[in-house]
This record gives sequence, C-alpha cells and structure tokens, in this order.
Amino acid sequence: MRSFTTIAAIGLFFTAPAFAGPADDRFDAVSAKEWSWRQQSFQSEESNKGALPNHLPDESLQSQQARLATWTETLKALDAIRPAELSPDKQEDYGVYRAQIETLADAQRFRDFEKPLNSDSAFWSDLGYYARKPLRNEGDARRMLSLMGDLPRYFDQNIANMRAGLKRGFTPPKVTMAGRDQSIASIAEARSPADTLWYEPFKGLPETISADRRAALRAEADALIRDRIIPAYGRLLAFMRKDYLPHLREGIAAQGWPDGKAYYRAQIRAYTTIDLPPEEIHRIGLAEVAKIRMQMDAIMKEVKFEGDSRPSFASCEPIPNSM
Repeated sequence: MRSFTTIAAIGLFFTAPAFAGPADDRFDAVSAKEWSWRQQSFQSEESNKGALPNHLPDESLQSQQARLATWTETLKALDAIRPAELSPDKQEDYGVYRAQIETLADAQRFRDFEKPLNSDSAFWSDLGYYARKPLRNEGDARRMLSLMGDLPRYFDQNIANMRAGLKRGFTPPKVTMAGRDQSIASIAEARSPADTLWYEPFKGLPETISADRRAALRAEADALIRDRIIPAYGRLLAFMRKDYLPHLREGIAAQGWPDGKAYYRAQIRAYTTIDLPPEEIHRIGLAEVAKIRMQMDAIMKEVKFEGDSRPSFASCEPIPNSM
C-alpha cells in the first residue's frame, strides 16, 4: 500500500537549469504550488523539517475528493506546458514529476484509500514508525502526544473508507490477510498502557527533561493510551474480526476488483513507469528469462561445468486468471 509518509516522500528537488525560460518558470510554479499543498496535507518529518508531525492526515471522503481535484488540476496545468520549450534539465524533471502526479491521481480515481492495507502493511502498522521514534526533548514528547491524540479520528476515518471498499468488493484477497488482526490485538488487548508500543518512547525520555516533567509526560501518555488509543484499537479489532476479514474477496486476480483491468493497467504504470498491457509485460519477462538462461548456459560451457546448476529453474508459464 502507499502510506501517507510514502506519498509525501516522493516530491522532487528540481535542479536549476543554466538558462531558465518562461516555460521553466511556469513548471516551477506548478510543481512548487502542488508540493507545498502536499506537505501541508500529508504530515511527515520531511514536511516538519525533521520534527515529528503533531497530527495525522485527514482521510475523510471530503479530503479524498480534494486530493483528486488538486492532482487533476495539476495535470491540466502540466498539460499546458510544452516539454519541448523546457530546458534539458527541466524536461527530465517534467517527465518524472508528471508520472508521479498521474500515479497519485490514478490512486484517487480508483479509490485506493478504500483499501488501506495489504498482506504486509496497513495504516495502523505503518504508524509503528512514529511509535518507535526516540523522543529527544519535551517538544518531541508534546508532538508525540498530539499525534497519539489524533489516532482515534484517523482510525475511524480509515474504517469508514474500508466499509465503502467492502461494499463494492474492493478488498485484499482473503488468502493474503490471515493473521493480520494480531498486530491490532496486541494493543487492543494489552494489559496496561505500559505494555503497548505507544508507551515505549516515554520510557526513554532524556534526562535533559526534569524528573517532574518526565513523570507528567508519562502520566499523560498513560491516560491517553488507556482512554483513547486502546479503545480505538478495540473498535478496529472488532470491525476487522466481525465485518471485514470474514467478507474479503476470495479471488486473487486484479481483474476481480471493480474496473479491475483498468486498475491493473494503472498499477503497471505506477510500478514500471511504462504504459503497456499485461500481456506485453509478461512477454518481456519471458524474453528476459530466456536471455538469462542462455547466458547461464554459455557460462557453464565456458567453465566446462557438466552438471545442472539450475534444476529448479522452472519454465515460466502464464498463471491462469492472474490478470
């Protein structure tokens, strides 16, 4: 999945051309405006100049619609710029940046936010990055407490989005999600706040903070975890076990999702940066495997190796119903 930290981290630092022209200036203005909006919308350490964010992104439907509108307008502005009129450096920046914005807009258009989890990551587990950050001073601790206080709202918005995805059959495959509720249960069913990962940063508060302040910060964290965070994980766990996991889609093929073929094509663009049909991607893969096998055979012949170094090198056949 693409977490908000990942999305916020893919901005570009554009190089300054030797001779900037009007087209360069227009491109810089478009990209700077969008990047400023992105930093404000998706809180991260980068957008906070190395400091912990003090709140989590707004995942409401209204916010999702605003993201789509912003990236759609950004694409229109980019389309109004002729790449041939850009300096060589900016032409390269334009190509990379436009592909990024197309990927972000596609994710909104296909409503990826209704499926904020997969087999190895999820919106709740991604937050563990923050929970494991050391708190260097009282400012860090205050920002951590503020972020923690925002967690129930963030969870509830993601649950609402997942309900919408569930209703239209846009969920991860059931076979990939076995046991994904355990990381939620570890906090929802914790014996005390001190047993949760959210309390860990407060155990190691630096001695540059007075003993009284350290005690007060720990007491505030304890109450926040007990009264708000553990209940939020409890609501998420109940939703996952009762409503979500039992009703996940059975198939694994991308075409099984709503508008699945178009969605899969968009994923190809996102992960390969080229716009080719799945069949062509598969053909390229087969050709590359054949090339590698020929190279292996040539090396074996060159070193006079008489055995078989690749007995498990299975032939690559198309997987039925995988696209």
